[in-house]
Amino acid sequence: MRTRLIHLWELLISSYWFVPGIMLLLSVLLAVLTLWIDSEFIDDEQKFAWFYTGGMAGAREILSTIASAIMTVAAVIFSITMLTLTQASAQFGPRLLRNFMRDFGNQFVMGLFIATFVYSLMVLRRIHDVEGEDFVPHLSMTISLILAVLSMCALVYFIHNISRSLQAPQVVARVGHELISAIDRVYPRHVGNDPRNIQPIDSPERGRDTRDGHVITANSTGYIQAIDQEGIIDIARDLDIIIRMQRRPGHFVTPSTPVAVVPDQQRNNGDLTARIRKLFIVGDERSAEQDIEFSISQLVEIAVRSLSPSINDPFTAMTCLDWLAASIEALLSKPPPSPYRYDDNGRLRVVTDMSDFEGVVDAAFNQIRQNGINSLAVLIRLMEVLNRLAPQLHTEEQRRAIRRHLDQAMSEAKRLPLTEPDQSSVRRRYEQALEHLV
Repeated sequence: MRTRLIHLWELLISSYWFVPGIMLLLSVLLAVLTLWIDSEFIDDEQKFAWFYTGGMAGAREILSTIASAIMTVAAVIFSITMLTLTQASAQFGPRLLRNFMRDFGNQFVMGLFIATFVYSLMVLRRIHDVEGEDFVPHLSMTISLILAVLSMCALVYFIHNISRSLQAPQVVARVGHELISAIDRVYPRHVGNDPRNIQPIDSPERGRDTRDGHVITANSTGYIQAIDQEGIIDIARDLDIIIRMQRRPGHFVTPSTPVAVVPDQQRNNGDLTARIRKLFIVGDERSAEQDIEFSISQLVEIAVRSLSPSINDPFTAMTCLDWLAASIEALLSKPPPSPYRYDDNGRLRVVTDMSDFEGVVDAAFNQIRQNGINSLAVLIRLMEVLNRLAPQLHTEEQRRAIRRHLDQAMSEAKRLPLTEPDQSSVRRRYEQALEHLV
């Protein structure tokens, strides 16, 4: 349940309607409250009347002007937003649209304009004659004027934020921060290593016995966006079985794709099959909730596009390499995660399918190296980030993965027509990284 709630929240904050919709509702509630206060506690003779001292005709004119001006500016903002999304999709790739849509600042600005418009209309409709006397809601009028001023300030912020959001370093930095946050979320320090220091009763060898059993397939077609890991453990504990996961978030599945293996004696347990399938959230596109390789691919896509002949921007690719290295450093700073999950009694319950270090490194560097074979600056920066990662490696598997990419970068550099100073620079960086890998 918690995983589905998190997934729903991710969908909401990635939409353009959620924040404006909430602010619209709040504006209606605010109008009802301030109009009630005006009608019950504030009139022309009370000390609070100084909020707004104009008459009914002036109040109508002011509110009408605010509403029409705000609606005009809101239409311009929506147009600028659509133009920005189109340009971002063409320059950085369609996968980056999600990051632009998640910008809370832009969502808040649109919500503020909509809220100001609706609030002004709500107040405008209450300005009328009451028993031959003009009823002017002074507090409500003042709030409407304040909202109009705030909307103009928000317009300045919106223009500033849009102009910054299209700058390549800002886009890369935002994606890089989200990638590091995704690593912290997907691989917390205790993943596979219970922080309560529960001593496992079962050995990992018992998990290998689950390879042959009843295969449970997916019930829909699409990308696995999230898996309720806690729910899987609960099911395995309730039935006293071990479940081996066959797929992880980011994998594409069809109704014939195996997603889990359970003991063969559970073959006819239709309820178990249904319960496990419900724990897989499948959608039409990959998401960053539990899939760090998707976040990596966003940075890689920016880098690859910047290296295309039509753009030819190696500096953006080098910036992407820096952030990719920073994310791998964040991964290396954590204890190696274990695929074995135990319940509160130390019983082995789930064997997960996890991304290994080599797969993460390949996803980060392969395409950039392949598309940057004609750019010495990119190959040198790749060697530099590998040199930065080399002292932080813990296992021989990690050293082999980094060494392989280092050798491949050196091999690509040798194919370029380099001057002697360039050759010396490449050799120096290669040898510096090699010292940490041997």
